[in-house]
Amino acid sequence: MKWNDACVVVAENIAGSHEEFVSMMNEKAKALKLKNTHFVNCTGLHDKNHYTCAKDLSTMAAYLLQIGGKKLLAVTSLYDSYVREKTKQKFWLVNTNKLLKQYPGVDGLKTGFTKEAGYCIVTTCKKKDLRLIGVVMNEDKPQTRNEDMKGLLNFGFSKYQQVKLYQKGEVIDTVKVKDMVEQKINVVSHKNLYYLSEKTNQEKFKKKIVFDSLQLPINQNKSIGKLILYNKDKAVASYPLYSEINVKKMSFLDKLLRVYKSLI
Repeated sequence: MKWNDACVVVAENIAGSHEEFVSMMNEKAKALKLKNTHFVNCTGLHDKNHYTCAKDLSTMAAYLLQIGGKKLLAVTSLYDSYVREKTKQKFWLVNTNKLLKQYPGVDGLKTGFTKEAGYCIVTTCKKKDLRLIGVVMNEDKPQTRNEDMKGLLNFGFSKYQQVKLYQKGEVIDTVKVKDMVEQKINVVSHKNLYYLSEKTNQEKFKKKIVFDSLQLPINQNKSIGKLILYNKDKAVASYPLYSEINVKKMSFLDKLLRVYKSLI
């Protein structure tokens, strides 16, 4: 039992009661489109109506990485740490995820065990630009769980690669905007854009850019459209796009100058 009392205390603090927190968990599962997940407690202890699957766990892990980012990984990548370090009751904790020491690039995420579920683990690992999430469930012992996860990661890294589409800040397209002084703006991404591809099968993807209804003013930190990646006419990825600069509304003088220039 891994600090289950603490889980309940946190749940009650957030939602007012354990039952209400579990309801929130199920609402989030629904929002994430988890089709084979249902919660009845916040601890993970066994109940016939408390269940999930490997696919849903990988979706949850991806969501956690998305919202937690570096702060989350700073915690999950710790192999050992002291609790209450500045008190007389200093307590040393060692991470149950031994892959942190056994497999280069592993920086999370969570182990688990109950008699009914066996030894389970959700792992995230990054090598170069590629991050993988692996899920292993229902193993008879931790060593077997870890070895199977190593094999899963080896397979993933040997088969797949991240291919860079665009560099952060690189001009992806230009678009005309009505009532704008310069009439066109450069369209960029705020981060490097990648797509996942098999190493032995260089798939051909089609790109399509879809813009929102563009109206001034335009905030460079607010998405103005998206780049959609298609594989065999199926959308497989979508990336938000932004204006390279902030654009203000044209003043009356700006409009007069445009008319004047058009007459010259």
